[in-house]
Amino acid sequence: MIRGIVNAASAFFFVAFVMFTLAVGALVPTTAYAVTLTATSTVPEVIGSFTVTFNDADADGLLSLDEVTGFSGVSCTLCAAAFYSTLSEVPDILGIADGGGASWRFDTPTETIGIDPSVWTYAIGQTPLPATLPLLAGGVGALGLLISRKRRR
Repeated sequence: MIRGIVNAASAFFFVAFVMFTLAVGALVPTTAYAVTLTATSTVPEVIGSFTVTFNDADADGLLSLDEVTGFSGVSCTLCAAAFYSTLSEVPDILGIADGGGASWRFDTPTETIGIDPSVWTYAIGQTPLPATLPLLAGGVGALGLLISRKRRR
């Protein structure tokens, strides 16, 4: 009889712990830190598409040059150089970037070009990292409860 009550109480607390963990996971703000900006060219026969990865340290969801961690490069068929591998200026684009410039500026070791931001359409893909932490804690806690319960038997 007592063993049945103890097992029922253990099951109740286990379910309550899992429900609490899921509730906390839903309440945690999902601020993205690792972000990818994809710029798709509207004139692909002249200028190519590109991607920029950045660490959104200030959590504003906007790209700025000091947050850039990767750049795919951009090709240009009418430019002096065929491929520009360095991003040196980011324009202000409402809801996309707060770089302070008027255009995208791309460099090679010998050539620099500036291109108006209206040449591309933009999409930002965010990776929400903090929301997974409560789920991980819940899984580890559940394993701990199962192991401790097994040891008691």
